[in-house]
Amino acid sequence: MLIKLTDEFREGVYEFLKYVIGKEKFVEQGEMLRCPCVKCRCKAFKYVDQVGLDLYEEGFMPNYYW
Repeated sequence: MLIKLTDEFREGVYEFLKYVIGKEKFVEQGEMLRCPCVKCRCKAFKYVDQVGLDLYEEGFMPNYYW
């Protein structure tokens, strides 16, 4: 399922990822993060570029708030 990528959504994903990689816990976790896409639902750890791709393809899981 490919979601419609608006400029606002792209910018939001970029800002989200930029925020995450600036956190100390990101480095402590081996520069991987839980993927909050619809498919992974924060159950899988992935590298930043893969999380970005998943978010572009699937979108954020419902009620994601972290």
